[in-house]
Amino acid sequence: MKLDFDIVRNTLLAIEENTNLENCLIFNKNNTDEDIFYTLIKLKEASFIDSYEIKVWSGIISIRVKSLTWSGHQFLDNIRSPKVVEHTKSAIKKVGSASLQIMNQIASAFILSKLGL
Repeated sequence: MKLDFDIVRNTLLAIEENTNLENCLIFNKNNTDEDIFYTLIKLKEASFIDSYEIKVWSGIISIRVKSLTWSGHQFLDNIRSPKVVEHTKSAIKKVGSASLQIMNQIASAFILSKLGL
């Protein structure tokens, strides 16, 4: 599967906005459950979310999100603005693809340049 930047951003926003994560169902009509599930796994691997998995013999059946981590908040703050997202995506198109770390660096550099730093 491919990690989709828009799904990552939308998932982080949904986690941040929901105060009752135990009952939170992250739903987007444009994405499948598999897309969301894969994104949550990758966000956990990147240490952007604090979560736990419910497992059975056949594999993971559920991921329960506790909260965003400090790194998750920092990344989300960098990509929150649609203007920053547009700039980041435009920069990435020049090379085809990039990791979330590179996207974060591009977003951060754009923000710093707009602040004159």
